[in-house]
Amino acid sequence: MTMRWEPGKPVYLETERFILRSVSPLWLAYQTLPWTEDPQIMSPFNHRTGGWSVWSWRKTMVHANNRRKFLLGIFPKTTQMLIGFETITIDRNGIGSWAVMIGDKDWWGQGAVLETRQRLLQFLFEDVGCPKVWGMPNVRNFPAVFNYNRLGFVQEGLLRQHVRSIDDEDRNDLVVFGLLKSEWQEQQGRTR
Repeated sequence: MTMRWEPGKPVYLETERFILRSVSPLWLAYQTLPWTEDPQIMSPFNHRTGGWSVWSWRKTMVHANNRRKFLLGIFPKTTQMLIGFETITIDRNGIGSWAVMIGDKDWWGQGAVLETRQRLLQFLFEDVGCPKVWGMPNVRNFPAVFNYNRLGFVQEGLLRQHVRSIDDEDRNDLVVFGLLKSEWQEQQGRTR
């Protein structure tokens, strides 16, 4: 059962296979610290591999208030074990930006991001009232670029050589993707 969200209250959302719920940054840092040792998990986010403490890792996470900043754990209904998390920040214009990390590799390629983000789009557009959601993955993060395209986001731009890769001296592009509420409603067959 999905509960109705109230600003400032913990978020609890369900999909067919997953539960997304508010978690604390410290709890999440303890749970996900082992992921920081894996370059396949860390490189797409341009984070260094290894050398993190619980406290330094926690500092990278959103300070969630469940009003304009959200930190949501992703849990399969079958196991209730954390497989990843989403961060969402709503700016002063009401625009939502987000990032996702799936650290349990057993779930890579299993559609977890597509399924949970479909539900998050509904939450952000209908409950929070965002007029737009956007993200900016590294062009080398092929799964993220695929997911944005699959979810119907529009490529709005390319920030050329915008970030220096943690793993080498290369500079990488960031792809700017955006989705308007009206575009999402059209995809869902909803009218204004």
